[in-house]
Amino acid sequence: WVIGEWKLNDITGSVFSGNYREMLRLHAPTFAHGCQDIGFMPDIDKFNPDYGLLYIGYGDGGSNNIKRPELGHHLRSFLGTIMRIDPAGKNSRNGKYGIPIDNPFVNESDPEILKEIYAFGFRNPHRMAWDTRAHHRMIVTDIGEANIEEINVIEKGGDYGWPNREGNFGIATTRDLKS
Repeated sequence: WVIGEWKLNDITGSVFSGNYREMLRLHAPTFAHGCQDIGFMPDIDKFNPDYGLLYIGYGDGGSNNIKRPELGHHLRSFLGTIMRIDPAGKNSRNGKYGIPIDNPFVNESDPEILKEIYAFGFRNPHRMAWDTRAHHRMIVTDIGEANIEEINVIEKGGDYGWPNREGNFGIATTRDLKS
């Protein structure tokens, strides 16, 4: 999965002319549950600290399906997270985008913790929306494995539980089952 940016030279042109740059390349253990939705917070002015920041929903990569749930649900992996980056910045590990200084894990001392993570513990954060009537509260749907589909109100730094629970229910993940 690749997060890139395209810039048009002329928006009225009938043929694309412009530039492309890759910002972030994400690897998953399978083709399932990858990058599902990206978006900018709508209807905010340029003085809002969230202006221009890109939110990226990234699933667990099917890690539970291949009996490797431990690949996600921690801060050293992008699997099962919502990330928040600044496409105009340069302070990421690869220097191709920025990490906002108010991201929830940016001040962690462990160099392996991914500072781009805004929230984690998702199976497949499929769609993102913002309730503009309630201080731009972020809402994310998360596709469940069996019987539970979730609609989550996202809290900065929040842990949404996958693969240990779906919704309010504890679950037996593949790590708990004997093959």
